[in-house]
Amino acid sequence: MLSIKINTLTITNFRCYEDKTWSFRDHLNIFIGDNGSGKTTILESIYLMAYGRSFRQSKDPHWIRWGYSEFTIHSIWQRYGPIHLHLQGKGKKIEARLQGRKLSLRKELQETISVIVNSPQGHRLIDGVSNERRKWLDALVLQCEPNIRLHYQSYLRALMQRSRLLRKTSTSDELTVWEEQMIVHGRCIKNARDKLCQLMNQYMALEKELTEKILQVKIESKIPNDDDLWLSLLAGNRQKDRKTGRCLFGSHSDTLSIQYAEREIRAIGSRGQQKLASIAMKLAECSVRQYYRDIWPLLLLDDCFEALDKHRSFNVLQRLTDYAGQVFVTTPNDMVIPDDLPVHVWKMDVSDQNKAMKIDS
Repeated sequence: MLSIKINTLTITNFRCYEDKTWSFRDHLNIFIGDNGSGKTTILESIYLMAYGRSFRQSKDPHWIRWGYSEFTIHSIWQRYGPIHLHLQGKGKKIEARLQGRKLSLRKELQETISVIVNSPQGHRLIDGVSNERRKWLDALVLQCEPNIRLHYQSYLRALMQRSRLLRKTSTSDELTVWEEQMIVHGRCIKNARDKLCQLMNQYMALEKELTEKILQVKIESKIPNDDDLWLSLLAGNRQKDRKTGRCLFGSHSDTLSIQYAEREIRAIGSRGQQKLASIAMKLAECSVRQYYRDIWPLLLLDDCFEALDKHRSFNVLQRLTDYAGQVFVTTPNDMVIPDDLPVHVWKMDVSDQNKAMKIDS
């Protein structure tokens, strides 16, 4: 099976690293070390090459090492053949070169490098707010079916125009034109979301041995199935929407529920169960991406075993060794890796950011 993988990575003046090169192995790579030893920075640099931005939530990323004016990240990836990718950052601006050619859009990175991350410092999918969950689902829809992007753009334009007209003295006909556009494009968005949720649930059902109970995602919408009824609701709520500045009946107000044993996981899931659910969802997301793009993404799991006991940690390790693509995992020093598992362990030294000892297990 075809997968995207990174063979070598060189970081210069990026966060805690002055100048460091790694040569990675296929499948599962595990980075073990204390906090501040640079484990997450390696994952961040890989993610940065795929998206042109960090998965950390900080608005000021502080990428450049103290005392320097720029950072560079150079890597050699493998897909159908070798891919040379070079990033150079000054301030908050990043210049990317792919096979020596300067890229103008982040989209070109995402189309070339397929990476999925799960990090406590990233978006909170399991215990986060509905808006974050919906953004995650919409990002997955756009990556799998990029033609849907036009419907998202057209829907938001229609929603904004309707809101603008409500603030003015506008005729009913003017509002109806944009409400009809909301329905046309909103219906396409709803169908795409429903399709992705159904596919995610199929793959998450295969992870029951990991999650222990059935895990499902469900899009909850106030949109009626009948378009005429939807149009009637929009027209009937104009006065209320004018006062509140909100529109209740549209794709923008949908919520995503993550159900564990048919109940919302935020309400009933322990920390360990939520951690397992987040890993299972990322594995399912990888399967969805492979289904659409015929290539297994590179999977990044930061602080993977937090809140897991030895038995659950071992189950996660076994599952990750079976993953068809390349995986990078970070974990504290107290994690015990069984000798018989085919993994590659990197011992990170907090006292010297330019040294890392590899231990093959």
